[in-house]
Amino acid sequence: MNLKDYTIYIDGEDRTKDIAYCEQISNTSVWKIKFHNRDKVYTYKVGRIVVKANNVKDSNVFEYLKRLAELNPLLGDNNKRIMLGIYNKIKYINPLSVLYGYMNGSLDNKHKKDTDELIFPFEVNRSQMKAVENAFRYQVTVIEGPPGTGKTQTILNIIANVILRGQTVQIVSNNNSAVDNVLEKLESNKLKFIAAMLGNGANKQKFLVEQVGCYPEYLSKWAYDGDVLELKKENKSRLTKLQEIFDAQVEKAKVDGELNGFLLEKKYFERYLEDNAVTIQKISSVYSISSKRVLDLIDDCERNKTSNIVSYVLSCALRAVKYGIWNWTVWSKDSRQIIASLQYKFYQLKENELKEKQKEIERLLSNRDSSLLDKMCKDSMIILQDCLSKKFTCNEKRMAFNQGDFMHKANQFIYEYPVVLSTAFSSARCLSDDVMYDYVIMDEASQVDVATGALALLRAKNAIIVGDSKQLPNIVDKKYRQYAERIFEDASVRACYKYTYSFLQSIKMELAEEQCVLLREHYRCHPRIIDFCNKKFYRDELVIMTANGVDDDVMKVIMTNEGGHGKEDRYNQREIDVIKEEVLQEMGDMEDIGIISPYRNQVEKLKEEIHNVEIDTVHKFQGREKSCIIISTVDNQISDFVDNSNMINVAVSRAKKKLFLVTTGNRQSRSGNIADLIEYIRYNNGEIRESKISSIFDYLYKQYTDRRIEYIRKHKRISQYDSENLMYGLLEDILQGDDFAALEVICHLPLSMLINLKYDSNLSQEERSFVRNPFSHIDFVIVNKVSKLPVLLIEVDGVAFHKLGTEQARRDALKNSVITKYNLPFLRLPTNGSEEKKKIVEKLRNLIRVDSTCRN
Repeated sequence: MNLKDYTIYIDGEDRTKDIAYCEQISNTSVWKIKFHNRDKVYTYKVGRIVVKANNVKDSNVFEYLKRLAELNPLLGDNNKRIMLGIYNKIKYINPLSVLYGYMNGSLDNKHKKDTDELIFPFEVNRSQMKAVENAFRYQVTVIEGPPGTGKTQTILNIIANVILRGQTVQIVSNNNSAVDNVLEKLESNKLKFIAAMLGNGANKQKFLVEQVGCYPEYLSKWAYDGDVLELKKENKSRLTKLQEIFDAQVEKAKVDGELNGFLLEKKYFERYLEDNAVTIQKISSVYSISSKRVLDLIDDCERNKTSNIVSYVLSCALRAVKYGIWNWTVWSKDSRQIIASLQYKFYQLKENELKEKQKEIERLLSNRDSSLLDKMCKDSMIILQDCLSKKFTCNEKRMAFNQGDFMHKANQFIYEYPVVLSTAFSSARCLSDDVMYDYVIMDEASQVDVATGALALLRAKNAIIVGDSKQLPNIVDKKYRQYAERIFEDASVRACYKYTYSFLQSIKMELAEEQCVLLREHYRCHPRIIDFCNKKFYRDELVIMTANGVDDDVMKVIMTNEGGHGKEDRYNQREIDVIKEEVLQEMGDMEDIGIISPYRNQVEKLKEEIHNVEIDTVHKFQGREKSCIIISTVDNQISDFVDNSNMINVAVSRAKKKLFLVTTGNRQSRSGNIADLIEYIRYNNGEIRESKISSIFDYLYKQYTDRRIEYIRKHKRISQYDSENLMYGLLEDILQGDDFAALEVICHLPLSMLINLKYDSNLSQEERSFVRNPFSHIDFVIVNKVSKLPVLLIEVDGVAFHKLGTEQARRDALKNSVITKYNLPFLRLPTNGSEEKKKIVEKLRNLIRVDSTCRN
């Protein structure tokens, strides 16, 4: 046989490259194999050898995916691209695998599996139940899990049902944190002993070291004494009853949300009536009239306006008869008052109808067994535990594995550990190449690229793809984007394989609508927080199950003063000052706070100044949550990057109880996600205010040109730089106070006049040369008028001029060192800072107080 056309596995390991020739002895199940550099011919029985025809060599899609694998930058020890190496080794793809169907556009979308005997040991709601049913109904399904909808819980219930069926499952994700979360949940339910975290070499080694060689002691106690079949039957009956309860709970949550929104709308309408002095006429009907009927009447009045008095009277008479409103006082008013009175009536009726609907659902729920779900979950766990007990307690000792067994004893391994966890990238390398998992569950699939996602389906008979297309997708590096586009155009493959798509997007394009389930019930955030995301990004499809609290300050916006506070290198000192001095101070002792920014530079600057608070980029915060989230937008004019819908959705939905948006006060576009968030907060009575933090250097921005000119005109001009002129004016104003009457300010004092080198040997040669330089000076020195001794030295630092790594930064460091060695009080005030007056006054008062204490 031509070995180029075949892949040969011996004991589960691909040995093709080691083999010189391979031939099956006719009419036998024995193969003859000769290896390179060996004279001996070996014989193998069919049980040990598997020969598979290479079925990827002519696949256009596979070659395209292989080219995409070149874009993955991860390198191995030999400095070669790891993913490309994995793809190069693939010669055969099992026709039963999901990858085979994905590549050939033939994913099975027919109902083919029995979903009658499902268990839910990890609790469940209506949409989660449907997602689990789908997982066992189709070969491939998608579960869209928006924030706080129980995505991990759903995955755990799928795992439980896979185990109950005696099957295997691999859990993969873009990174270890998502699969760690699943593993932690298994551990908290004493199920970690059936799971193995594999993937990369470090994880495999850790697993081998932590093996204990025995089963948990509690396993024997999990055997159920009663009739398991009867328990399953009872569980099935409970599930039928629970569906009715779930539907009622969802309906109640919808009504609660509608009523809350409606009452707010009503409040705005009443404010309109008051502001416009509109008098409302009492409206009553001889018929039983509904809010919908009143809306029909309002529409009738709006559509059939007439200036003809006869026609108007006739139309009013007809409406009076049709709607039973016989009070002529109502119809005698002008059309504006009539419509306003009808609108008021509509709000009254609608409110009563919604409240009555609430009571009706509450009555229905009160007549149902509230413990039904707990009983179902408890019995589901008993069924699962009994299954595991029967499987493993028949073995006296647990098999221990070594490094080679991942390859040579893979089938024994997945019998002992039917739940294998890994990153998507490493998933194909966990065990031997001939292993096929019954199910592969891919979590956070919106962050997995097409090439990596395809690789994770290589060993999957069935797949469940989990993620949220409204959250952050995989990041496509700009330098690869154009190259990937060229690869796509050259390959002439279907649109679903585009590299710019996440794997979640790609697989959804291949599935029928019924194969995709949206987890709708949300349990994490305050209703007013998540309802922004619901209305803006999820088309009102989420059902908010959290209760509406009484707090009025759930959401706040703090805007910085106008100006160019956001710098080109993507950080904004003013927003940092606002967070530090206003927002965090307002929170007091509140714990569990997260600060989020789109830009890495802003995150690093925040971390330098704020401690004991978790701070990171939006991308790093995906999948996490905090009681309070502070968002720093950085930009002077909100960019498309910051305003990205996925970015805003993730940032806002991290907040469980409170959300603070710290953003620019510059005039912005009225459209966009940030603009909509601000208006949403305003509409929902959230506080929107301008920060109290300001700076004398704000006058440098073009928005303050007139004020800067006026301010400098009132004070002496001492420099070619407006920043120094502004500071001089501020110091003059400060020293006008009685507390500082004995002080005066000197500008541009040469450093050599402060430092007497004749009597000093503490300075380095470089520092001494720096002091002698006639251009080395202190911007401002506040001195005592009487003693002429320096009280406080002040330097004004233009941010761009004094940037780290510049020559000026080196000179600053020398100046700092000299001043520190002479123990002179010193302030550096950058032009992107704030509250200069406060800082100077506090420093002077402390210095004067210290001086007074010393004299006493």
